[in-house]
Amino acid sequence: MTESVSPGSSGPSGRRRAKRPPTIHDVAAHAGVSRGTVSRVLQGGHNVSPALESVNAAIRSWATS
Repeated sequence: MTESVSPGSSGPSGRRRAKRPPTIHDVAAHAGVSRGTVSRVLQGGHNVSPALESVNAAIRSWATS
C-alpha cells in the first residue's frame, strides 16, 4: 500500500519532499473522477460537462497551494 503525500509535505522518512506540479492522477483523485475524464477535460473533449467544474476546481486548488 502506498502512502499519499501532498506536494511539499514531509514524506514517510520525515524528509521534506520537493513541490512538484500535480499529475493527472492527483487532479483526478482530488476531483473524484477518473484520469480519463481529467484528460478529456484538459483536451476540451465532449461529454464532460458534469465533471468540468470539479476538475477545474481541483486544478485551481493545486495552482494556489
